[in-house]
Amino acid sequence: MKSLRGQLVFFWVLLFGMCAALAVVMLTLYRSSAGAQVAAGRAATEQSCRAIAARYARSAAAPSSAQPQVDLLQVLLQLVLASGLWLGFILRRGLRHVQRLETRLAQADADGDAMPELPRTGVRELDRIVDGFNRYRLRFEEARMNVRAAAQQHSRDQRLAALGRMTGGIAHEIRNPIATMRLKAENALAAAPERQGQALQVIVGQIDRLDGLVQSLLALVQPVALAPAEVALHRWLEERVAAVAPKAAAGGVQISLHHDLPASAVFDPVHLARAVDNLLDNAVRHAPRGGHVVLSVVQPDARMLLIRVDDDGPGVPESLQASLFEPFATGRADGTGLGLALAREVALAHGGELHHVPMQPGTRFELELPWRTS
Repeated sequence: MKSLRGQLVFFWVLLFGMCAALAVVMLTLYRSSAGAQVAAGRAATEQSCRAIAARYARSAAAPSSAQPQVDLLQVLLQLVLASGLWLGFILRRGLRHVQRLETRLAQADADGDAMPELPRTGVRELDRIVDGFNRYRLRFEEARMNVRAAAQQHSRDQRLAALGRMTGGIAHEIRNPIATMRLKAENALAAAPERQGQALQVIVGQIDRLDGLVQSLLALVQPVALAPAEVALHRWLEERVAAVAPKAAAGGVQISLHHDLPASAVFDPVHLARAVDNLLDNAVRHAPRGGHVVLSVVQPDARMLLIRVDDDGPGVPESLQASLFEPFATGRADGTGLGLALAREVALAHGGELHHVPMQPGTRFELELPWRTS
């Protein structure tokens, strides 16, 4: 019998039937005992002339009600014990299925799975709950996919909306190097030959700046094609610190790494390295001489990984915070304003986000990633 309710109903019906049968037996025994006593009295009356010893003998042979009472109490006790054992078996079986479901949910939570599929138990009432949960799980997964697709579409819409605002910034960023190169070229033509080498060096520097700008623009407008892989997290973080260490040393900035767990994670190591390198480069540029930059990783829950970059610089101006992640939004004269925009695009491609957290003093950029180990 697969229904827990059916098992309990059958148990109570059987118990009621056994109690009814026991009541009939007790009533029959009671009636038979009373009839025997009446017959004995009638016989004693009819044979009153018989000897007192004979009457006592017949009276002693009369059915006694004490023995059946003792037997009935034993039957009743055995019935109660058997009923308790059966009821305990039914409850233990149901609780065992509930514990299995609880273990499956706890394991899925520890592994980072959002909604695990629960196995059927064979108990009809529990299976109705399991089937309802699994149907809700399918709807939840579909809704989550729709939310992720909507977030990606929103990201594309933001990129297209920013494209118009980028036009003026691109024109400004390109016009300035071109004007510098033109001026240096005209001065070199008019100057002595020994001074032309210096002008050419300036021109080459401006060409490098334009090339870096074009590369950043291409990385920003092209979709981020991820290649997720399992990464040894501590070694990867050490490589990020080593990449920015020369620039930090030149600026007199100390950089440190704080990381214990997790030991590994799954993400695109190349694209995420570019995002974290941009954040570290930005932090080193804004930290004062003798300042401190910290790269840290924390796991606030089983489904999220946070990569934080902190500096103790002056912080982001309030006028710039609203457009901080837009292309060409920068507070430096020598900056392009593309580093944070690129880092945010990488975070969005991973299904995460990049947040700015003001500190006193300093600034924190928090790169949020959905976390999984495999």
